[in-house]
Amino acid sequence: MFEQTKELIAQFYREGVYQGYITTFIDHEHYDTRIKGYAAIVPTKERLTMEHYFDIASLTKVVGTVSIYLKLIEQKQLTLDQPICTILPNFKDPSVTIRQLLTHTSGIETWINNRDQLTKPELQAAYLEQKAGPLQEKKLNYTDTGYILLGMALESYYDLSLAEIFQQELFTPLEMEKIQFGPITKHLAVATEKRGGSVLKGQIHDPKARILGQAGHAGLFATHDTLLKFINEFLANEPKLYKKHTLDDLLHDQTKVHLKRSLGWELKTIDERLVLFHTGYTGTFILIDPLKQRAWLFLSNRVHPDDHRQAYLKKRDQLVQTYLKESEKEDQKQM
Repeated sequence: MFEQTKELIAQFYREGVYQGYITTFIDHEHYDTRIKGYAAIVPTKERLTMEHYFDIASLTKVVGTVSIYLKLIEQKQLTLDQPICTILPNFKDPSVTIRQLLTHTSGIETWINNRDQLTKPELQAAYLEQKAGPLQEKKLNYTDTGYILLGMALESYYDLSLAEIFQQELFTPLEMEKIQFGPITKHLAVATEKRGGSVLKGQIHDPKARILGQAGHAGLFATHDTLLKFINEFLANEPKLYKKHTLDDLLHDQTKVHLKRSLGWELKTIDERLVLFHTGYTGTFILIDPLKQRAWLFLSNRVHPDDHRQAYLKKRDQLVQTYLKESEKEDQKQM
């Protein structure tokens, strides 16, 4: 299955789009895993192994933050349309709801002067001053800001750090043992970008998350096998953490004006059914097709040693489109 997609992944590796990758295709009980290349090539070459931790960047949003809100909403401790200020009292705009932040439809303004030079308290204070814009609930505007606020709200609600919340409510129940916020031990980490003459390795790639230390939008490091445990929760007939309907409901547009966005997840289409998709800036993504019991995990170090974002995005989109087309063909075989 998915032979064209696998060959394209290998081709892009040979072209130098990424220096190393681990990818797994899941089809019911069948797992096909491929690993190739290097965890680092600068300053020295280091072979990639299954034990390496990837900086999963914005996958933190769905692997961590969204997962906690799903649990709180399922348990009726929170509702989607309640204002975020009800659990984050210092946030100034009472019109912004949990749903809007989860679906990137708050219209929130995101510009913060000298952002990367601020201290953690200064940066948190600046985010608390953000307000919804004129496109609130009218347009999707993917931002980190909403998830930074969602993370701050969780810390306020639980009176715990995000690391403690994720561990207690998510990682321990799902037996996700090899996942944590950075920084992590250098030799365990896949290298990311070269900056200022040195390479980030074990340090969080996203500058906002690096300042905040623990944030709702980025900053988690995880191994391939640990992320498979997360994905399997969505494919299980009897999930460990959720009621089945909670995960089923993700396969519906959760915006008010049908913007093809679920809670956290982007919705892609295979034939006429919706599947879940999310990316991470560093070269990671997850695609989950619960109705067909399929999934695809892709982890790469595409920002190492240099970030060629626009070129990579074209290649990534080509990979995803190839997979979607091959999945449609598999559907037709089974009819």
